[in-house]
Amino acid sequence: MAETENRSIGDKSSVLTYTQIKAKRQRYMRKVATSKDKGIKSRQRGVLVTCGTRQESQCIKESLLLLSESAEKLIPGLFDDGSKNDEGSSADKAKNLEDELGKLRHQGKGQGGAVFSRSDVGVHGTIFIKFERDDLDPAKVVTELLDDVRETGQNRSRYAVRFIPVHDSCYAKPAEAAAMCQKLAKEKLPPAKEDAEDSEKPTFAIVFRKSNSSMAHREDYIKQVAEVMPKGYKVNLKNPDWVLILEVMKSTCCAALLKRYYELGKFNIQTLYERSPKAGKAAGPDKLPEAQQEQSAADVEPLAEKTEKYAAQSSEGTQKAEKDEDKPEVDNSDKQESAVGK
Repeated sequence: MAETENRSIGDKSSVLTYTQIKAKRQRYMRKVATSKDKGIKSRQRGVLVTCGTRQESQCIKESLLLLSESAEKLIPGLFDDGSKNDEGSSADKAKNLEDELGKLRHQGKGQGGAVFSRSDVGVHGTIFIKFERDDLDPAKVVTELLDDVRETGQNRSRYAVRFIPVHDSCYAKPAEAAAMCQKLAKEKLPPAKEDAEDSEKPTFAIVFRKSNSSMAHREDYIKQVAEVMPKGYKVNLKNPDWVLILEVMKSTCCAALLKRYYELGKFNIQTLYERSPKAGKAAGPDKLPEAQQEQSAADVEPLAEKTEKYAAQSSEGTQKAEKDEDKPEVDNSDKQESAVGK
């Protein structure tokens, strides 16, 4: 008995170390389980954001900031927790950046819960930001962001590429996707007259994409979804009024009804920035400082003189070449043959 007690006392440090390791492992597993949802569940709304592989962590922070600014434009004071900041704290924005990111995840005015949360979709280069509030429309938030990029010509996105709104989600089966899209069409699409002329009927198109889902076939989804669309609408693949997005990822199907899909560069923020008339415009001579204007003018004058000089030299060379052409050619064939004979 004494030996057992002595051995337990002697091994007390090892027992405590094992207990600490076990508790640490349990805390880690709980943290991983609660930090993000495992997959996109049914009846969820949000935004799918694509980025480069191994850039998901940077893309999450960037997307949260961009979406939060657009959401606050639609709902002023969305992230206001009621506290008043003094002048010192408002001046030091870089110091409070992490606190602001925390607010985006855990605070929301009026509902007391999170505004955004992250779900793991199981696809590299793709993240899903779930909208926790019912009064936030993902399509309106993303459209506000893209319109701002096109009007200002400023792209603050370094990692995010495409922002695809998600109005609803379900299990990845054509029948369930058709039922989901039928319900979504009744909520989002305005009623159309069946007896109207073809030129007056509203149009729609279906865009299907899949990732990590080899069992999903494009034809099956499009056929069943097209059958449940309203009868007053007709198909137009070039310039539709509405675009129905179907994103199949593993065992989940996400859907959204979007307007201005092709006008906004297929909701690709990088493409929209390149198309913006204000994007990438260099400063002209009128916008340069006076010192740079004088320097540019001084550089232009010698360049003009050099151009005239090169033009004169080229004309002299041309005249000389014409004179040489008028001279009779000398036959040196005999000299060459004699040299070879020697």
